[in-house]
Amino acid sequence: MDFAFSQEQEALRELARTILSEQVTYDGLKALEAKQQWFHRGAWKELAKAKLLGVAIPEEFGGSGLGMIELAILLEEVGRAVAPVPVLPSLVLGALPVGCCPAS
Repeated sequence: MDFAFSQEQEALRELARTILSEQVTYDGLKALEAKQQWFHRGAWKELAKAKLLGVAIPEEFGGSGLGMIELAILLEEVGRAVAPVPVLPSLVLGALPVGCCPAS
């Protein structure tokens, strides 16, 4: 059995890594801390522009329709960058229940 990521999954990883490494810099984090802000609006905006915030949401609800593995890849990259963005609460706790289980 092959557990390697697909080309699409690797592309998602690279896109998230690129965005986060460009947006979430040491100096930028220090500036956020000095302003007593926990949320990196620039990184969030760029993730949204790249359509990464709907990665596990079905297409019929406006998402990418990829899945949980792709969401885990995104979460891994957010953690790697120590990016102060609400990916876990927004995408896992908020969007998944709404997008996966819509009211009948």
